[in-house]
Amino acid sequence: MAYGAHEHYYIKNLFNTISLLGIGAISLVVAGVSILNVMMMSTVERTKECDACDRHV
Repeated sequence: MAYGAHEHYYIKNLFNTISLLGIGAISLVVAGVSILNVMMMSTVERTKECDACDRHV
């Protein structure tokens, strides 16, 4: 099956678009997990601090 110049350009452009969308999606997922981790660790540390303060009172 032979492709003309227009079809070849369309397929190449579609592949580039899908590749960029995939990279963007992965980047957003990694950033979201990182933010979640920071928030969770902050909450765990504050909870430990509050528990330690309650025990001393």
